[in-house]
Parts: sequence; structure tokens; C-alpha cells
Amino acid sequence: MEFEKLSRYFFRLFTDLGLSDNLALFLNITLNLVCVLVVAYFFSKILRIVLVKVFQKAFSRSETKFDDYFIENRVFIKLTNLVMLFIVKGFVPFIFSDFPDYIDNIQTFLSILILFAIILTVRGFFNTINSYLKTLESFKNKPVDSYVQVVMLFIWLLGFILVFSLLTGETPWEFLTALGAISAIILLIFKDTILGFVASIQISINDTVRIGDWITMEKFGADGDVIEINLNTVLIRNFDMTVTSVPTYYLNSESFTNWRGMQEMGGRRIKRPIIIQISCVRFLSVEEIDKLKKIGLLKEYLSKWLEEHGAKAKNDKSDGRTVNNRNLTNLGVYRKYVNLYLKQHPGLHKDFSMMGRLLDPTPQGIPLEIYAFSNDTSWLVYENTAGDIFEHLLAAIPYFYLQTYELPSDTSFLTGVDPKEDELGSEEK
Repeated sequence: MEFEKLSRYFFRLFTDLGLSDNLALFLNITLNLVCVLVVAYFFSKILRIVLVKVFQKAFSRSETKFDDYFIENRVFIKLTNLVMLFIVKGFVPFIFSDFPDYIDNIQTFLSILILFAIILTVRGFFNTINSYLKTLESFKNKPVDSYVQVVMLFIWLLGFILVFSLLTGETPWEFLTALGAISAIILLIFKDTILGFVASIQISINDTVRIGDWITMEKFGADGDVIEINLNTVLIRNFDMTVTSVPTYYLNSESFTNWRGMQEMGGRRIKRPIIIQISCVRFLSVEEIDKLKKIGLLKEYLSKWLEEHGAKAKNDKSDGRTVNNRNLTNLGVYRKYVNLYLKQHPGLHKDFSMMGRLLDPTPQGIPLEIYAFSNDTSWLVYENTAGDIFEHLLAAIPYFYLQTYELPSDTSFLTGVDPKEDELGSEEK
């Protein structure tokens, strides 16, 4: 062949220059190898330019993003590198024709490089598929990373088996037989990977966690949005912008809270109590009820009560009349006001439960719990809605002759400030 003639020509040229045969042979092989590498490099470079231009022109007419990810993951470059290795391997028998004993070893080494180049090319292709599937609405919330990693794990395992076969000259089946003998060790080494793979499948089938879900795992201090689900870990971006890594299989073996249902239903629960001092709870007089009628939300309710029971309560002069007769308490009227206020609040979801309810008394007082759902699940709007409700209800408490529980401070003992007096009465004055 022409390459052999060129090789002999260089060898004669070096010997004519007065170099020894061994040195001339070494320089000849080095020069031939450099020439092949240069030719292979330029050939792959030209092929890369041609492929990129041809496919870019074809991809520009396509509306799908698959081709963009194909270029982004450098699949063309990996293919041309593979071609370059095949060219070099094809010329090895001619370059090292004077060293036949080394040809097989060099060919084996190049075969291993080609094998790894193929695996990297396949990985680039699967990364392209992974990136493309994430753009599809039906796959956005699925743990696609886990499936790609499982496929690549088997491909890498197959690659190492083939490398072992090339190095030892044994068949892959013999290597697999040897693996069976040490399967217990393999299971121990890849325990987390196997558990993560099984967990990924269960997560996908049961739809327990999706990318973008807000989850809480107190054991790991995780409270935020899921940003990635892969074979071994789930990454959660907490609300303080830190990232927590949780083993994937813990999503099956440990309890956690997924707030997706709350977000899908469009209502976020408000469940906070106001602690009322029990000593302030008492019956209201007819005069006090009449003053409370000035509160717009209570006007209809109190007017109706006064029509039905007011005259009897006012004319009854017997001792203990407030206990024997039908009477209103300041806490009961305030609870009615809370329920009416919640119903007309624009920030609450009207289709969900909404109430002010009394809980069991405590040493601090009696809790009046506000139970409702905001109609916007975003954190900022939710906190603003809850704050607006409680600010109003706390400010309204003195109008009902009530007091909230608060641990006394040193200034409370010094000043002896009296509880706030009748607001409605002071307004009249």
C-alpha cells in the first residue's frame, strides 16, 4: 500500500542521514504516528463542521427543541472523536508493522478507548432525551433523571464487563459468572442505588412526589420545593435558599408532608388561636347589647335577639336573672362577630370550612381558634391575609369587654394600667 511505501521511504531517509537502524526505526514510527493523528484530527474536524452545518440547517426548520439539546450535549463532537479513534486503530498495523508483538496490545488499548467513546456518545444521546422530556408537560414532574441514570448504570456496567473481557481475553459470560459469586458484596456496594431505583419507580407510579412540589421532612430539616429527583438523592431548595439532599428511598420509608394538595385545591389553611382571659367572660346587659348594635356586622343579629328576649331580660328583677333567663355573653357575641367577619373577608375561600371555635380551656385562658382557608396559596399573600384577620380581631376584643392573655412584664406591675374601658361608650361621650 501507499502508506507502507511512504513508511519505507522515511526509514531510508533517516538511515541515509547516518542514524542507526534503531533510532531511524523509532523516528519513523513516531513520524508515521504523528501523521496519522494529524490526518485523523483534521478528518474528524472537517466531518464535525460538515455534520454541524448540515444538521443545523435541518434543525432550523424544526420546531422541536430536541435538536437544540442534541447540539448542546455535544453529540456530534463525540461522534467525530469516535471516528478519529477508528481511523487511528485502522492504521496501527501499518505503523507498527516492524513491531508485530506490540500490535495486539495497542489494538486492545484503542478498543478500550473506542468503547469508552461509544459510552460517552450514548450518554450524550440519553442526556439529550432527558433534557427534551423535561420540556414536555406530561414529563415535567416525573423523575426522568432516575430512569436515565439507571440506563446509564447498566451501560457502564456492560462497558466494564467488555473492558475486562478485552484485557483478559475471557468471554463476558465468564465474568458474569464470577460476579454471581460475589453478588452479596455487589448488593452491599450498590445498596443505595438499588433502593433508590425501586423508590424512583414507586414514586413515579404512586405519584407521591413531583418536581416542583413543596414538601416538608422534619427529620432532615427540609422545607421547600423539590428541584431534582435522581437515582440516589432528592434535592430540595428550602425557603431560606439552602438546598437539602435527601436519599431517594427515604421518600418511601420515612414520613413527609407534601403540600401539593393544598396548592391544587387553591386554599391554604389558617389555624391560629386567640387566648381569652376566662375571668373576663360574663353576661351582657341589655344596655351593653344595645351599644354593640352599633357594630355593623352584629346589628341584625343583636336586633333580632333584643326583639325576642330584650323586654323580658330588662323587666326581670329577680335575683340571678342572668343565669335563669336567656342571655348573651360577651365571648359568645365576640365569637359570632368572628364568624361573620370571616364570612365577609375577601381573602378567604368561601367553599372551605370557616369558623371561630372554642377549644378546651388552658391555664392561660380559653383559646378561640380561627379556622379558615385563604383563597391564595402563595406564602406572601397567605401571611398578609392571616395578619390582616388577626390584627383586626385583636383590635376588636376590647369592644366586647374582653381581654387577651399576655404574660405580665415588669412595667405591668409598676404602672398598674387598667384594662381598656368600653370603646363604644367612650365614643358616645
